[in-house]
Parts: sequence; C-alpha cells; structure tokens
Amino acid sequence: MSKISLILDDLYSLVATLLPDHVELINPYLPEDSDNLNMVKGFGITVLEGDNTHREAGCSLSYERNLELTLTRKVFSADIRNTAAMNTRRTEEKNIFEDQLILAKALESDTYLKNSGYENLSKIYLQSDSGLNYMRVNQSGIIILRSIIQIEYFEKLNF
Repeated sequence: MSKISLILDDLYSLVATLLPDHVELINPYLPEDSDNLNMVKGFGITVLEGDNTHREAGCSLSYERNLELTLTRKVFSADIRNTAAMNTRRTEEKNIFEDQLILAKALESDTYLKNSGYENLSKIYLQSDSGLNYMRVNQSGIIILRSIIQIEYFEKLNF
C-alpha cells in the first residue's frame, strides 16, 4: 500500500480521536453538497496537489502533498437583533479555531510523528487556512474553516 494511503488513514483516525463529537462529511470536496450538513460539528479531508521533490533517500523518492482539512460548525439563524444568537455565533467562530489548534498541535508534535509508524514521513504541519466562510443550509448556517496541511513523505520505489 502507498504511503499516502496509510497517511490518510492515520489522519482520519487522528481527527476522529481528537474531535470525537465531529461527524465526517460525506463530501468534503464540496461540503455544500453533503447530505449530512445537519450535524452540529463536522470534518473532512481532501487530497490536493502533490509534487515530486526529486530527492532520493536510498530507494525512496520524496513527495510533497497538500491535504485540506475542512471543519464545520452549525450556527442557528435568528433575528438580526437577537443578541443571544450573535453571542452563539461568536462562540462557534472561536471554537472552530480551538478545534484547528488541537489538530495543529497533534500534527506538529514529535509524539505524533513517532507514533505514526511512518519512518519515511519527514514532515507534516498546518500550513495555512481559508479564514471563516459561511454557508446557509435550510434554516441554519454553517461556518466552514479549510486548513491546508502539508506533508512530505518518501515512497519506496522497489517492492
């Protein structure tokens, strides 16, 4: 099995473990098309562009790849003058960044890299994010944060 397949499996497990009250999005590539956006908290991982770095180590070749981690939080619609609804929205905006920080710390810690079982995984970190986006779904709104995770791994060329 390829390293990227193993890394993706591990990332799904990591997010599910660290954010157990989040539900995986059915379609993380287009969250607005997901059938399950009624959940209060969601996550998804999508595979983005990758580059062959042309660096070799033994019989392995280095690849850099970006992954997108999407986090969602539901906010309920209310009258624009509803102070409680505004406070709830503000709280959920902060909470989605708290979720992101939990994951960033786990990704960048030595413990995660040592326990991942990927002796050829040379780096993994949260590179950037989209900022908060808002999407209306039925009578509710969804706040979305898309974070770019960059990884570099070595794929064995000889089997």
